[in-house]
Amino acid sequence: MSEQYRKSNYCRAEAQYAFQCERKIVPILLQKQYKPDGWLLFIIGQLLYVDFNKYEFARAMEMLFKELKATEIVNVNTANVQLKQDTLVIPLAVEMSSSNLVLSPILPEKISDWTQAQTQQWLIQHNLVQMSRLLIDCNGLGLLYLNDFIRNGDGKVITSLLQEDSLRKTGHCLSLIELSCFRSLMNEQKGCLQSDLNAQVTKINSSDKGIESAQTNNIDSKRSQPRQGLGITLVDPYYAFNPDYMGGNMPNVPLYQDNFAPNRPSSCRCSCGYMSFAPPITCMGAQSCVSYCLQMYPGHCTLINTYGCCGSSCRYFQSESLDNRYCLCNCAGQQYLNPVDQCTSSQACLTKCLAHFPQICIPIATQACCGQDCKSYSQTVANLCACRCQGNTYYPSPKCMNPEECVSTCMTTYGDCTYSETEGCCGAACTAYIPTCSCSCGPEFRTMTSVPCRSSRSCVETCMSSYGACKQDNTQACCGNDCINGFPSCTCMCGANTIMTLPMSCGSAEQCVRTCLQSVPQCNVANVRGCCGTDCAPFFPTCQCQCGSGVYYASITCASAEQCTNACISQYGYLCSPTNTIGCCNGTFCTKRNRFLGVSHAHTFQVSYSAILFSLNFFIFFI
Repeated sequence: MSEQYRKSNYCRAEAQYAFQCERKIVPILLQKQYKPDGWLLFIIGQLLYVDFNKYEFARAMEMLFKELKATEIVNVNTANVQLKQDTLVIPLAVEMSSSNLVLSPILPEKISDWTQAQTQQWLIQHNLVQMSRLLIDCNGLGLLYLNDFIRNGDGKVITSLLQEDSLRKTGHCLSLIELSCFRSLMNEQKGCLQSDLNAQVTKINSSDKGIESAQTNNIDSKRSQPRQGLGITLVDPYYAFNPDYMGGNMPNVPLYQDNFAPNRPSSCRCSCGYMSFAPPITCMGAQSCVSYCLQMYPGHCTLINTYGCCGSSCRYFQSESLDNRYCLCNCAGQQYLNPVDQCTSSQACLTKCLAHFPQICIPIATQACCGQDCKSYSQTVANLCACRCQGNTYYPSPKCMNPEECVSTCMTTYGDCTYSETEGCCGAACTAYIPTCSCSCGPEFRTMTSVPCRSSRSCVETCMSSYGACKQDNTQACCGNDCINGFPSCTCMCGANTIMTLPMSCGSAEQCVRTCLQSVPQCNVANVRGCCGTDCAPFFPTCQCQCGSGVYYASITCASAEQCTNACISQYGYLCSPTNTIGCCNGTFCTKRNRFLGVSHAHTFQVSYSAILFSLNFFIFFI
């Protein structure tokens, strides 16, 4: 498994073919810290994989061979013999290692007394190999309950749930022939089975007699009576499913009310086969205890053997049907289920189907079901807005008239729906966001046109040709978020992260350079580049005048600091006096004027740009 493997269509086809043919699949992890998702996660499910990044190659190969041979543990050796009509051949199981189950030659008379090992022995002796793998944690009492479920419940529901458990635990579909053989063998022991069930019944009379003594001495007084089947009375309309198949998450089902005092929390107890648990919680009903035990002890508590008690109220697990809670995707004749997707409507399921299985579930061939609520793509999205923004799909409003209306709704409703990443659909009609020109001409005229645009420069021409209020010197035009002034204005580019357009007209790029240095704090002589319209220029050595607390620029190209000092006093005589002026050429070579001798070479010094203000303040204080 790796990201490249998941993206390969050939690898996907090969994996799906192996999955459909029920081949043995052993995933191996080749990419460090890779977590499978999408179709790959659906196929491997809960399978154990071999991590070639975690172990040395020899050790990883050993683990791989061991996993490949795992299905042969219960392989049966038989010979081709012509059987007589009245002959029954019972194949022997292969020898088990000391680490496997030890099969006892004699089983207890009562099925309810069978241990897990004895249950496995009985299943393997009757060649029920798949059932033995499915019921690996089940004892004899669990067999009785399972047979009761199959006998009294809806055959389709029970078969579907068993198939799901088999795929999750073994990676293979359960053979219907083997399931039929299991039913037949259990019916052969009908007398023993019926006596065992009757032996588990405890008569409870809570009205006036209290709890009567049990009919036998080896039953639990809390177990009132086995669950009712579907039958005609519909006492118990749904059967449990194993929550492990749902990724370990219990569905959010309403808890059934039992015989307990309201608003009085009690302690929880659970019996799962021959194991008992007491989760550290308080409860208000037996069903909540069952839910906690299934979540906290998944290795022991299953749908067959979990019995929870809250105080004196006890109950088996009950839930709504699986189909009423989770999304099912019908895509191009195949069904896909993501076991973590709960749903409330077919519309919500459609979004998840298209997101989880994008290469198979395409809009024209997708039907989404939430329980019995099934709709195709065209039925679900007819006259509804749909937003596709950066890989996500949203449904913001119930009705729409056209896709352009949906584009506007999407961009105003969802933050990740930007002008360049938004596609809006109204039913089956879709369109991407197409920016149009907007014109701002002075403080009193603003309008949005219906003219599609590609650049703000084309919008300037559109605004000026369409509206009399838009002139060369007052027009700002935008194409989406791209805006430009109709009149030449200064744009300051100072480093990689600072680009700013100043609200002023300009005559030259050099003028913009000086304006940027004065107006934009991030601009300095080393990184500034000024543009007047499309005419751009970097900083050229000019005279910088430090006059008191102000910074000014003389309109000459300097050759020396002395030249700059004289130019500053000459150009800014009302601000720059002989006593407060420091002239700098290129911002680094600076000099001041001697009050008696004029500019002197002895007073020329080289400073960094950051030290000029400090020197100026010290000079003023000294004067």
